[in-house]
Amino acid sequence: VYMDVSGATFTNCHSVNEGGALFHNNNTNQTTAYLTVRNSVFTNCYATGNNRYSYGGAVCNKSSTLTVDSCRFEGCYAQSNGGAINHGAENPDRVKTTITNSTFDSSRTTGTDGGYGFGGSVFTQAKSVEITDCEFTGSTAYNHGGALYCQSSANSLQTTISGTTFDNCSVTRSGGYGGAIYSLGKAL
Repeated sequence: VYMDVSGATFTNCHSVNEGGALFHNNNTNQTTAYLTVRNSVFTNCYATGNNRYSYGGAVCNKSSTLTVDSCRFEGCYAQSNGGAINHGAENPDRVKTTITNSTFDSSRTTGTDGGYGFGGSVFTQAKSVEITDCEFTGSTAYNHGGALYCQSSANSLQTTISGTTFDNCSVTRSGGYGGAIYSLGKAL
């Protein structure tokens, strides 16, 4: 299952469930599946209405490697996880998240009674997460990870962040962690 998106513009897109603008699902669980998004703009895209299962305001990718390069996310939000991007995996040890040269402006998660609301801009479950030369401005999460929330259920997560700025990022819930970054894994 492969998907490439390049030079696309998404404005005011909405989903009640997952992926306000774009949803990609590797339901075959192939180990070589991927989603690549390049040179694209997502503005005011959102996933709301299904409480705990409104993931990825702009992009929701499930169980395949994700690459985002030279993209802009503005004002995207999700009721649950990943205000701009939600990258979830049933088997995180098979997938990787790579985001380069991209900007996230005013992305947020609103949270629900179920305690969700992780990753104001990006929520990811992957073995390896690389964020390079990106900008996160005004990202807000209800729970943990104002801009970025990374986890791996196998506790083997390797997170690398370089050349990236985080400005005015926060969590809103009392007891929330990581105003900019929340990571569960080996290295940061």
